[in-house]
Amino acid sequence: MLVLNLRRQISLQNGLSLCKRNSAMNQNIYQFLHRSKLPTYYFQKSLPRLPIPKLPLTIARFLAAVQPIIDQEEYDRTVRITADFLRGDGAELQQLLRNHDKLNSHSSYISKPWFDMYLSDRSPLPLNYNPLLIMKHDPLKENQDQLLRATNLVISSMRFWRSLQAGLLEPEIYHLNAKKSDTESFRKIMRFVPQRVATYAAYAFKAFPLDMSQYNRLFGVSRIPGKGKDSLVQNKNSKHILVIRGGNLYSVDVLDERGNIEKPDVILRRLQNVLIQADSYGAATVPIGPLTAIHRDEWATLRQYLADNIGGGENKQLLETEVDAALFCLCLDTPDSPIYSEENVVPLIKNLLAGDGINR
Repeated sequence: MLVLNLRRQISLQNGLSLCKRNSAMNQNIYQFLHRSKLPTYYFQKSLPRLPIPKLPLTIARFLAAVQPIIDQEEYDRTVRITADFLRGDGAELQQLLRNHDKLNSHSSYISKPWFDMYLSDRSPLPLNYNPLLIMKHDPLKENQDQLLRATNLVISSMRFWRSLQAGLLEPEIYHLNAKKSDTESFRKIMRFVPQRVATYAAYAFKAFPLDMSQYNRLFGVSRIPGKGKDSLVQNKNSKHILVIRGGNLYSVDVLDERGNIEKPDVILRRLQNVLIQADSYGAATVPIGPLTAIHRDEWATLRQYLADNIGGGENKQLLETEVDAALFCLCLDTPDSPIYSEENVVPLIKNLLAGDGINR
């Protein structure tokens, strides 16, 4: 019988202390990445909206794209079809799109279709969509311990998340001349500029604010498989992460009841407890991870069956409250996984992209 094997790590107050945070000031520094003088979304309301391309230009670009890959007869037929479209349905659809854009000034006309396109694709996510990022290798041997690096990664991620939630994260800005705009004087001046025109004021410093509307989906968001189309669910009150080791799932609290980041020694000990338990239990006999890498409709069917028909209802609750609601997923691979090598990173890249699927 396949039952979701998920264990919650309880609070452990003892253990190795990575750093000391005694004063209130130091505790405050620990909780946040920094304290921006400008609110995180200061420029968001004044960002220029994505313009709707003129239909004749869109058609011209389409014809230029298809011409090299079709013969002359097919191309001539395509030209006639697009000309008829421009004179008929195209003009009407273009006006409907403009009307829709005016009614949704808070967003972009392409936002919903863009999400629909990705969520409706039934292709497996690994290799097709899931990216990877390799962090810089730490040359200090004492910092290469898996447990220590994982703890630091969790803490840094939570400091970023808490800063974002509190509006203390620096606005994302592309500085064409950093010496001129990435300065304290620039930030002080911008504080007195009304938010509705802040972006255009930044242009005077050759500073270009970027859209940050998707930042709130960086943590606590899961893509749930569905028949025909997936959906995104978010839990902004999550206080735990999901840790996978040997195909076994563990729910680990990293924020306390007040939403503050737990002390380093507490997080380290909880992750250490995961390693101890997982290695004593051994690899999962029926790992669920590989199922998430199959065709999306097939995974939707299996997930629904797993939630409704196995575990007496417990699976459904665990999926929703512990897996889907996790702030993020941390995979702690076993020692036999590929080791980083500056001479050959291919094994590491393959492992990060998919691995054997059991611990993903």
